[in-house]
Amino acid sequence: MILALFACFWNGDDDTYPESFATVYCSRLNECYRGAYEEEYDGEMDECIDEVTDDVEDWDDCDFDEDKAADCLEDLRSESCGDFYDGDHDDCWEVYDCGRG
Repeated sequence: MILALFACFWNGDDDTYPESFATVYCSRLNECYRGAYEEEYDGEMDECIDEVTDDVEDWDDCDFDEDKAADCLEDLRSESCGDFYDGDHDDCWEVYDCGRG
């Protein structure tokens, strides 16, 4: 329920998005793939969020699309664990435009 409210009412920007994405992503990883989550992050949510946030911040020199960011968070929050595993998060791949292609 908290994730639902978080994603629906997110009105962030490119400064807050990396941690927002990491929070939703790590929560879903914990929910859907607990074994991988435990192995990679020793069950530490803060460790997961910090690492994923750092990874997303690597894109901070690119153009940011707020609408795609909101759609990405909603998609991650609402998709099934099977869809989460498939990793076909089109909106998430389009949040940052780095002029590659």
